[in-house]
Amino acid sequence: MPKLFLRTGLLLCLALPVYFLHLYLILPHFDDLNPAFISFNYKFNLGLSLLFISVFYLLFKTNSSVLGFTFLTLSGFKLILYLFLVNKLGFQLNRGLFLHFFLPYLWGVGTELFFVYRLLNPVNK
Repeated sequence: MPKLFLRTGLLLCLALPVYFLHLYLILPHFDDLNPAFISFNYKFNLGLSLLFISVFYLLFKTNSSVLGFTFLTLSGFKLILYLFLVNKLGFQLNRGLFLHFFLPYLWGVGTELFFVYRLLNPVNK
């Protein structure tokens, strides 16, 4: 189990270089984009991914049969909460911002999926 947490932590830590690449290589090509929007996306997805991974681990220890349903429910909850917070904070969403939303979201969901997959199908116990 410690190897799983180490690998998951490394996957989450790799989001930091991706964030800086996104901020300094991709963002300059978009004149009308607020850097605070990019920062919000990465912080939001990282924070919720850490929270959800903790929930998955605690749920796995008690009742692993509902882990898949919990993953799907929390993924939907993450999208709804994201849309609510973006609207509340005053960021404008349009089609041109898809990459800026989807890259951090995909990173977070991919890490969560890796964690749940390894919990349910351990390679080396």
